[in-house]
Amino acid sequence: MNNKILAIALVLFILIMACSSGEKSLGTEEPITDSETLVVDTEPPSTGPTQAPPPATPSIDLPHSIPASGKGNLVGQVRWNETGAAGIDLKICTEFSWFGGCKGTIYTATSDAEGIYIFKDVDPGQYALTLKVFETDKWLYMTTGLMTERMYTVKSDETTEVGVSDIYKADLKAVQPTEKAKVAEAKPVLKWEAYEDAASYEIWLNPEKGDSVAIYEELTTNEYTPAEDLFNCEYTWKVEAFNTNGTKISEMDDYRYFTVTGAQYNCTIKVIKPLNNASVPSSGIELEWEAHPLADYYKLFMWPESDSNTHILDFIEVRETTFTITDTLQPGKYVLSIYVYDANDKQIAGSGITYLIVK
Repeated sequence: MNNKILAIALVLFILIMACSSGEKSLGTEEPITDSETLVVDTEPPSTGPTQAPPPATPSIDLPHSIPASGKGNLVGQVRWNETGAAGIDLKICTEFSWFGGCKGTIYTATSDAEGIYIFKDVDPGQYALTLKVFETDKWLYMTTGLMTERMYTVKSDETTEVGVSDIYKADLKAVQPTEKAKVAEAKPVLKWEAYEDAASYEIWLNPEKGDSVAIYEELTTNEYTPAEDLFNCEYTWKVEAFNTNGTKISEMDDYRYFTVTGAQYNCTIKVIKPLNNASVPSSGIELEWEAHPLADYYKLFMWPESDSNTHILDFIEVRETTFTITDTLQPGKYVLSIYVYDANDKQIAGSGITYLIVK
């Protein structure tokens, strides 16, 4: 995957997941697949889309009331931890946006004591399905792949079965490090409360700059210690819990942050020349940056702020800490970012964003 796309996707993903203030707020809708609890939008950006299996056949009878003439019904079951989930609010809608949720024509329903729900007397057409996570502000939506909503067809004078939708709670509690803690250890122990009925956990741990430390690594205990020393850096982490059948039953309600301060190396480097927002000549622009002790090589990426599809430096690989741009640039504002790689081709650090102004 192109490094720029990977970086942008990861930044957008963290920002989206950090918001959960209401139904129509950014990121309040998360995808799930039919009959599974795999959350597509929390998979690492390097993985491909996950195709949802055909809807499962419920183990109990679904209601098949006759819809009004020219209308249709949509029925299904919501489960949590293999059991019907009561009181779950659901919506179907003709228009769906990953950033904005349900729009257009909307119908609502609530699951009964066995998790059964029915949308009655619906206008025929294609509908997306969203489910509220118990008493939270988070909504999940059914998908057919990466950030692609599944659409269900409601037919005139017919009842359509959705099947079983497994949802999860957001009540897994982090223990340590505490939120936004400063940690002196290079190998901090991450802990969370043991979750009832959890047979395994998966953890995601990512630095502010560099490749992931853990990408949903599977664990059977409620703690995790990195295999290698972390860098001085801000880290983001999240844990999910699964039952014995591998069905997701809970997760932390949001990503957690901590900063390592006592490590030997840093995950950031500084751009020495030019300074941020400095004016530079149109040609012969000299770049210089701080050396990283573990660097085997660096990659330079630069583009016009007004056109991210035009690459002035397209991940140019260099082994020095200086570089001169020989092309003549048009007046405008440009964006520069430097990535640090070790001998194993692992990205271990980065410079962040520096702006250059060509006059």
